Amino acid sequence: MEHEFSLSLPSGSWSLAKKDGPGLPEFSLGTARRVGISSVEPQTREEFRQSIPVFKALDAGTFLVEGKGTNVRVIVRPTFAEGTTDSDDPYVLGTYASALGDQVIHHVKSRIWLKRRGITVSVVFEGQVAAPGQPVEDFENSVLYRVARSICLSVKDEPQTRTQ
Repeated sequence: MEHEFSLSLPSGSWSLAKKDGPGLPEFSLGTARRVGISSVEPQTREEFRQSIPVFKALDAGTFLVEGKGTNVRVIVRPTFAEGTTDSDDPYVLGTYASALGDQVIHHVKSRIWLKRRGITVSVVFEGQVAAPGQPVEDFENSVLYRVARSICLSVKDEPQTRTQ
């Protein structure tokens, strides 16, 4: 299914990730960072509004049990923010961090309701920020967080994915 919206990436260095079969697009910047559209669903504004507590509850639960049965550890509990994009479309944004061995991965997820189209677009960003043995920085004050947040909130009512 073709959707008419855009996702802005901060540079032309991001490449379309290879996927098996059809699906929503994913992009990568080397092996340490990736971003993808995880879902697109028709919703009214009221349905979007009602989905926000569900997003927070389900994602917080998922984040906190993600490592069960593995050596993945959640090291920064999820936080959430709500607002409107530059295009005046409402969003909810969630962040958390996990660790697998010495690798620290920060996760940023958003759901944006494109009012003109009546669809909600979900975006997921994952990025490795610390080399083994390095301390984890204050993610919400980091350049990586600003980039991840910018990408996750860049969905606009335009016809194609683009880079700036």
